Amino acid sequence: MRGIITSTLNRNCGVGQYTEKLAQHLQPKLDSLKVFRKDDPDDELFFTYPYRSFRSLQHHVAPFFLSKAIKKLDADIWHADYLGAYYGMELTGIKKPKVVTVHDAIPFHYPGSKLDFRVYKYQLKKAIRNAKYLIVVSEAARQDLIQQTGIDPQKVVAIPNGLPLEELSTHPKENERFTIRYIGGLGAPHKNVKLLLQAAKILEDKKLDFALELGGYAPDKFFLKDLANELSLKSVKFTGFVLDEEKASFLGSADLFAYPSLIEGFGFPPMEAMGCGTAAITTNIPVFEELLGDSVLMVDPTPEAFAAGIEKLMKEQNLRKEYAAKGLEHVKHYTWDKAAYKTMEVFQKAMG
Repeated sequence: MRGIITSTLNRNCGVGQYTEKLAQHLQPKLDSLKVFRKDDPDDELFFTYPYRSFRSLQHHVAPFFLSKAIKKLDADIWHADYLGAYYGMELTGIKKPKVVTVHDAIPFHYPGSKLDFRVYKYQLKKAIRNAKYLIVVSEAARQDLIQQTGIDPQKVVAIPNGLPLEELSTHPKENERFTIRYIGGLGAPHKNVKLLLQAAKILEDKKLDFALELGGYAPDKFFLKDLANELSLKSVKFTGFVLDEEKASFLGSADLFAYPSLIEGFGFPPMEAMGCGTAAITTNIPVFEELLGDSVLMVDPTPEAFAAGIEKLMKEQNLRKEYAAKGLEHVKHYTWDKAAYKTMEVFQKAMG
């Protein structure tokens, strides 16, 4: 089986990491595999293509540049890592079986700009009509996509992501103050980071001694620093973007990882923290109930519930150690080899 994977994104974003890891584990299972993406190629597996960003329109015009790069190629199975890449394949008129990873249905809940949402729905409609299968990264995301679109459930397959277990490691927890950390988006409303600041206010008012460190891109760009000032918080620090090579240390040396998200397709950050031996507290949303089970402390997505959960874990060291141990064992179930194996099953079904 000859495969081609297409992408209109780069390796540094979440979908880009998905594409890179999945492709590396699919390669030994296929007769041949080529991946087309916007980055400079690292090795013989990845190929780049020329494009122009057009600033804010870059995601909308990228499929047209991709289509030019792949229009004369042939493969037995075509796999797009997201809807933009799928639309690039549509533009070429490819007749061979096509599979697209949609990841989740979050844009239906948090659509962004009107233009972004219109493009998303148009490309998704094309994929639903013409792709053999759509892949999402959890059963919760699968049910959400079915509910939002009315798609035939047989066309949607849930394949959980893998984790870069070889990049995760435990670290000593030698903080002078009890240290709570978060890593992820700061501006996306569904990440709900403001809840952590509100919970921190409750804990500070109770005279508890702790440090809350928020890792994420461009903290000055969003309202969170202003909110921290409004709440007169003394415990909060914005650390900026955490590089991949620093992530294991950032997560592993924390006493507790907190993740207040309102919706996720998969949710890498708490799993990565668990893989670094750190206890986690999350919201009790369906995807975490499905993928994390009882290996983290789950609470309602309110400042009061989060503050109470954090206080409980601050005061009960044995409970923290119990969650840390369960989490470290639990994440071993999520490997990229397993994800690649299940993706191969989808390819085989698509080829019929």
